[in-house]
Amino acid sequence: MEEDLGEEVTYDVAQYIKFEMPVLQSFITKLKEEEDREVQKLRRRYTYLRCIIEKQLRCLPEGAACM
Repeated sequence: MEEDLGEEVTYDVAQYIKFEMPVLQSFITKLKEEEDREVQKLRRRYTYLRCIIEKQLRCLPEGAACM
């Protein structure tokens, strides 16, 4: 006999239950593509900010105290 865990499926999950596997796979593919774009955007921003910080550090006079 299957034990009831007392968990209900939320609407967010339930709306996807009726889709066929190929459709769900396409959702996953699209989400992965979006995630990859966001990662690239974050990496570009990190690289840009790192360059700015390194440039500012090179402009500091020798022996200057850091905050």
